Amino acid sequence: MQNSLMMKFVGLFIISTILKVLFNMVVGGVVAMGVGVVVDAGFLVCVYMLLRQYRVPSIKRIMIILILLMLISILTEFGILPQDVGNLLLLAVFAWMIFGKGGILPRGGRRF
Repeated sequence: MQNSLMMKFVGLFIISTILKVLFNMVVGGVVAMGVGVVVDAGFLVCVYMLLRQYRVPSIKRIMIILILLMLISILTEFGILPQDVGNLLLLAVFAWMIFGKGGILPRGGRRF
């Protein structure tokens, strides 16, 4: 079940990326950025529907992380955030996913 869900996520991500790149190549400019935002929002809606279909218990946490990643990406794409700051924020969100409460690593992380 998890493998098919993961493959659907990967497929959605690939399709949304291809759509964004095509619009950026064909149209370009502000229109392509606007279409990119719409594609990202559609991606979030599809992910939410998939998570509800598979009855994943932590939908709220997953959606918060995805919304944060999308928001950082949009702000960087529109030039509101510099790319360096956007990259640092993305790293902070990933660190929160790994080391935060309920993250991938056990509570307290690993001590080396």
